[in-house]
Amino acid sequence: MKLSQSHKQMLLSYGRVVLATVLTAYLAGATKWSELGVAFVAAAVPPAIRFLNPTDTAFGTGSK
Repeated sequence: MKLSQSHKQMLLSYGRVVLATVLTAYLAGATKWSELGVAFVAAAVPPAIRFLNPTDTAFGTGSK
């Protein structure tokens, strides 16, 4: 399966959010794998919101 440019950009966006969220959780004192896992899953929320937004021209359901 070949990824479109839009999907690649969305995955890169998710990667940046994951890095920032997990690093922030770790620096705040979360050291258990379960806590960092929760941060990893929570990082999916911002890209998911953008994907579900039909007016988002970059990643939204209405994008090309």
